[in-house]
Amino acid sequence: MTMLPGGRQGMKQLFLIFGGPSKERFVSVASAQNLLPWIVEPTCWFWHAGGEVTQVAAWELERHARPFDDAFVPATSPTWPSLEFALDTVA
Repeated sequence: MTMLPGGRQGMKQLFLIFGGPSKERFVSVASAQNLLPWIVEPTCWFWHAGGEVTQVAAWELERHARPFDDAFVPATSPTWPSLEFALDTVA
């Protein structure tokens, strides 16, 4: 928990980054799906095999069937050209 102005307690923003350039990206997608029920309002970023990053809704990740067999393909185009650019937006 973080102390917010006025003495209120709040949660920091949590980023769920999944996918990535390695062959393990399918496992990463399945792992991210398994974490979803335990995280309140995560910011989900899909890291494409080519390095780009797309912000996706949690429901989109949750609804992806067969993560070990079918590649996750976001409904929208990449939000950032690389993970470094994406991370710069929150630094």
